[in-house]
Formats: sequence, C-alpha cells, structure tokens
Amino acid sequence: MVKVHAAKTLAEASLVRGSLVAAGLEVQLRGMSRPGLAGEIPIPDATVDVWTKQADAEAAFALLAGLDAK
Repeated sequence: MVKVHAAKTLAEASLVRGSLVAAGLEVQLRGMSRPGLAGEIPIPDATVDVWTKQADAEAAFALLAGLDAK
C-alpha cells in the first residue's frame, strides 16, 4: 500500500476517497481519529491518510493532481 494523500479533515479524506473509488481504485483511510487529537499530537501528524495499492498509486497521484489543478 502507498500513501497518496494526507487530509487535514475527515471530510477532505472522504472526498478524496470518493474520487479515487469512482475511478475504480481500491482505497483505505487510516488515522480517522487523528484530526480530533490536534494539539495533543503535533499538527502535521493529525491527518487522515489515504492509501491505495502500489499498482494503483500512479493513477491515484495523477487523479489527485488533476483535482488540485481545478
């Protein structure tokens, strides 16, 4: 598995996950409780991470780059 995005909120992670799943990629969200710990743990570590299979990572990065451009 490869981490393809670090979201600051669960809502952001869910939107990213939805976009990747709609493209046919298998996705996992990890660290869903971390944003609520901001301040208790360092802010940069308080992310929800979006992971996909190694074989899908290139497609995921390309899709996410397209979303960022919009």
